[in-house]
Amino acid sequence: KARPEGPLNAGPSPEPPRLSFERKGSVRLDRKKHPLFVKKTVDAAGPGAIRVAYEIRNESRDAFSFYFGVEFNFSIGELSLAAGATESHVLSRTFKDAWRELEIRLSSDEEVLMHAVGLETVSGSEGGLEGTFQQVAVLFQRKITFLGHDTVKQTFTLEVLKKA
Repeated sequence: KARPEGPLNAGPSPEPPRLSFERKGSVRLDRKKHPLFVKKTVDAAGPGAIRVAYEIRNESRDAFSFYFGVEFNFSIGELSLAAGATESHVLSRTFKDAWRELEIRLSSDEEVLMHAVGLETVSGSEGGLEGTFQQVAVLFQRKITFLGHDTVKQTFTLEVLKKA
């Protein structure tokens, strides 16, 4: 369920608008369900930037590990990632958009493993079928280990920067 927190008017406010989503669910590992509670909070992080904070709580007393990942999709001309890439120990990664002269910076408060892949559409032409680069899909993921009734927090910041 989504809940706005704070004022949603267009006028000046000391507190930026905040949007929260929360959900109860589970992770199934080795045929056993582990109940979780997840809260996602989105708020402004300055001009052209948002911050997305996740709170993941183990609702059981069991110890277990799993991989938590967040996917981002950007319709940008980052052609260097057309063939895909994997990078370890990422705290921040900047993607350059050759089409609009923008940069998108993704930052994490914890080191993550980044997977990125370029997506193409296929179209026909006089030369036959050909792929046209369309966008980049990025996955930031990390291993989470619960040692019982724990809570883990993960925060990402996304900034859109105009190149000078």
